Amino acid sequence: GTSTFYGADIIENEQLRKEPQYLTDFWTDHAVKCIEQSAKYDEFAQPKYDLWRGGKSQTRTFVGIDEELAQVDATEPPPLTEGFVPAELNVPDGYVVELAAGPPLVAHPTMACFDDRGRLFVSENAGVNLSAAELEEQLPNSVRMLEDTDHDGRFDRSTVFADRMTFPMGGAWHDGALYVASPPNIWRLEDTDDDGVADKRDVLVSQFGYTGNAASVHGCFNGPDGRIYWCDGRHGHEFRDSNGDVTSKLAGSYIFSCRPDGSDVRIHAGGGPDNPVEVDFTDAGEMLGTVNIMYSRPRIDCLVHWQHGGVYPHYERVLNERPRTGELLSPIHNFGHVAISGMMRYRSGVLDHQFRDNIFATFFNGGRVVRLETERTGSTFNVTQREFLSPVSRDFHPTD
Repeated sequence: GTSTFYGADIIENEQLRKEPQYLTDFWTDHAVKCIEQSAKYDEFAQPKYDLWRGGKSQTRTFVGIDEELAQVDATEPPPLTEGFVPAELNVPDGYVVELAAGPPLVAHPTMACFDDRGRLFVSENAGVNLSAAELEEQLPNSVRMLEDTDHDGRFDRSTVFADRMTFPMGGAWHDGALYVASPPNIWRLEDTDDDGVADKRDVLVSQFGYTGNAASVHGCFNGPDGRIYWCDGRHGHEFRDSNGDVTSKLAGSYIFSCRPDGSDVRIHAGGGPDNPVEVDFTDAGEMLGTVNIMYSRPRIDCLVHWQHGGVYPHYERVLNERPRTGELLSPIHNFGHVAISGMMRYRSGVLDHQFRDNIFATFFNGGRVVRLETERTGSTFNVTQREFLSPVSRDFHPTD
């Protein structure tokens, strides 16, 4: 809009007055943006969340939270397992850390996601180190569902949502089902009778190579295009169709996606990185993600701007698997040797309005959570790293 103060006729309280043109232009531009966003929403939205047509919001605004909680019967979590002591952590002034769940509700959590009812689905390890063959023989790991039944911010109920899994590493809730990467497969887990247990377990995409360490498939993640995404470590894959014919066989590590029914599997980007872990998306739909070992000697764990069709270092023998027309693409931020794990884009402004659209990332080795400020520069981003949370003890290892 213009900043010139020439007027438009406005009737208010049966009186005619002049509205500055810049305000008129502002509201016109705002209305156009709403219409454009509505058109995009129509294409991808679930009807139950379509606020334009009577659906309900996925968010809850707690006004008068004390009064609301007073009407709910309090449910105390079970006593913590003897010997368990929550880690002591350093946070910025004005912040506190509270334990949301501990043993026996959950013992060895790795990655987690919420559903649209506020339940937390946690990939839980059994606390054992096993080879791929041993994992497939014993199936020792699981996905737990944590619930906060009295809405006080602490989980008080735990259910094994899916047992007998190899090594689940993440999850994404989409349209009533949990999508989980647990090698050698991508799974869709659904609780059809709402008893807290997934009675419908479908393999959507298979098979991915793995050895039993964490450098394999991670995810899943909801994409802004309605597709399901996941990351794959450097152990290769081999896909076959219903006739048993090989449709794709590569040795590199890639970012994959498919439709929610498992069809139309595509490679977004990838190549030679050792272990891509997690991804998230900007408002414009651009993908950022964490990677372990993009380079070695010295080792570099990093943040990557995953360009569609991009090819990235560092294992030479796989770099010719995908077509490229220029140089290998490089990371946008170097963390050093930290064993980078989870990351997310902070969409809210509740903690601090200046944090909106920052990336929060976890260092497994160093026990830290860092805040990353991204600034557009040309076709990619500059990144400024700031510490957010650090441990007092070296036994603290955040993952997601």
